[in-house]
Amino acid sequence: MKEMVNENIINLENFDPVTLFNLKKEVYLYLTAKILFENKSGDPEKLQKYMSERIDIIEKIAKVCRPFKVVEKGTTLMEVP
Repeated sequence: MKEMVNENIINLENFDPVTLFNLKKEVYLYLTAKILFENKSGDPEKLQKYMSERIDIIEKIAKVCRPFKVVEKGTTLMEVP
């Protein structure tokens, strides 16, 4: 199996299909919440908590700690400081 995480870079191309699905789901849930937060739609405290929960799940699935970057086919999908 290829190395999945290199210097806190999560390369989605290297995960099995089930793990890939779960990671991508959490990434896109995070990104959707971030858009809502930035556009001041919804409760900012709840959105921040929700985004933090998504980050925690991504860290657990990918076995990485902050800071990290999620990359797919050379494109950065998200960065967490």
